[in-house]
Amino acid sequence: MATKKTAPASKTAAKTPAKKATPAKKPAAKAAAKKASTPPKHYQKLAARYPKVLDAVQALGKTVQAAGPLDEKTVRLVQLAAAAAERSTGSVQSHARRALEAGASRAEIEHALLSLTSTLGFPNVAAALNWVEEVLG
Repeated sequence: MATKKTAPASKTAAKTPAKKATPAKKPAAKAAAKKASTPPKHYQKLAARYPKVLDAVQALGKTVQAAGPLDEKTVRLVQLAAAAAERSTGSVQSHARRALEAGASRAEIEHALLSLTSTLGFPNVAAALNWVEEVLG
């Protein structure tokens, strides 16, 4: 059996320190993150027209989240499930964005919705997954 000969390492390669590999974000992931963090135009219009109302709604949300033992990511996933049950496109998209911002992965968001199949039915879950796809890409 023949043995394979290897070429000697070059002298310059031995002197060059190894660089740490930094994981680069994929362009699609960057675009999805930017798209996910931008509130919809309709929400921006409401916030401009009724700033006190939107401030009160946001304050209520923060108060409710802080009132119990669930972490923010879990609360966001529960809210996403409720939005899917209501069949509210905008609410599903909003809570998917917020879940992502709270640290939920795309897989966790999709699994939260898929877990509703026996409760909501597959057509409703499929619609919610489509709405998430529209906003997260």
